Amino acid sequence: MGCVLFHPAVVTFCYRHGVDVYRSAWQVMTSAVERVTVEADDPFRVAAEFVTGGNSLVVRLGRSARVVGVDGL
Repeated sequence: MGCVLFHPAVVTFCYRHGVDVYRSAWQVMTSAVERVTVEADDPFRVAAEFVTGGNSLVVRLGRSARVVGVDGL
């Protein structure tokens, strides 16, 4: 989910939980990404859930890997 790692919502979420995405990108990718699921085919949607500090952030992406929605901030 590197395509959303530096999205402002992900950076903010991680920062609020004491993780600096810019210094710990690999740590975020290996420990904070809880699951990635395909939610819909038409329109195509993928959801990536980031979990840290007992809280979660769900980032939804469209077919072009562009963020189309965020839940949990």
